[in-house]
Amino acid sequence: MRFACIHPGAAVLVTAVVLLLLGPGAPEAGAETSSYVDFDRYDTYAALSEGEQDGVTVSELPGGAGEVSLASAPYAAFDGSGFYNGGSYYWGWLTSPVYGTTTPFDTLVPSWEAVTPSGTWVELEVRARSGDGWTPWFDMGVWASGSESVWRHSVNGQRSGAWEVLADTVRSNGLAYADAYQYRLTLFSKQRGVSPSVWGVSVAASDSYRHGENLGAALDTGVWGWELKVPARSQMVYPQGGEIWCSPTSLSMVMAYWAGQTGDPSWISRSRRWPRVRTITHTRDGVIGPSIPPTPRPMALKQP
Repeated sequence: MRFACIHPGAAVLVTAVVLLLLGPGAPEAGAETSSYVDFDRYDTYAALSEGEQDGVTVSELPGGAGEVSLASAPYAAFDGSGFYNGGSYYWGWLTSPVYGTTTPFDTLVPSWEAVTPSGTWVELEVRARSGDGWTPWFDMGVWASGSESVWRHSVNGQRSGAWEVLADTVRSNGLAYADAYQYRLTLFSKQRGVSPSVWGVSVAASDSYRHGENLGAALDTGVWGWELKVPARSQMVYPQGGEIWCSPTSLSMVMAYWAGQTGDPSWISRSRRWPRVRTITHTRDGVIGPSIPPTPRPMALKQP
């Protein structure tokens, strides 16, 4: 499971995963390197504004950062299936350009950085170019930081040819590879004038058959046997937690450790008083509970 982030710094999770795969240290002189991981982050105004904007707008923030929000005249629709909020809502979306990868991939994991005020939520879809064509758009989850407006969930039962979705991961069933992808980000709100904000989308694409290979990076033996003094926490003390919450609990332990090392309390305050709880609960609930079968997007009418 990857986590839908509620602040820009939370993208560190995906970044950390990629860095762990690549290994520490710089490449040795003369060593041959051939990465099987392609990691891209789209969080600048330049990167986000490259996408096709329909019912959304991209604003430039200080430092060149970008923010996607609903336009003043978004689309209007009604959800009669219960897939979203079971009622009326406004929406708009941003479709990215086609992004080629440096290595063929059979596994793709997207994530996003967003804040969702009450009554708003987001949805992310991706598709991959494999062989002579494209997969359909795969739904990677409906998400909000709260649960009062929409039920966070992934979408079960998505398969097309050699490709399928496992909660938050697009992967091929066999020796099928892709060389490019697109993402489509949709923003929703129950009330016009209130919008979620998305600060970035990240995508990690990799060749799973090569996971674990040595990429030629020098080994830093000086850190072998070095145990970080992270605070002890257990996911077993929370209702409906147990074994499936080990990753977010571990992440919160590492965040608390670096709060002490850097003297930056925001590592903890970004997750409020109980980072181990918020990190866990601000995921897509479909991984913990049942998923909702895919349903067609409701017909939408452009508002004047």
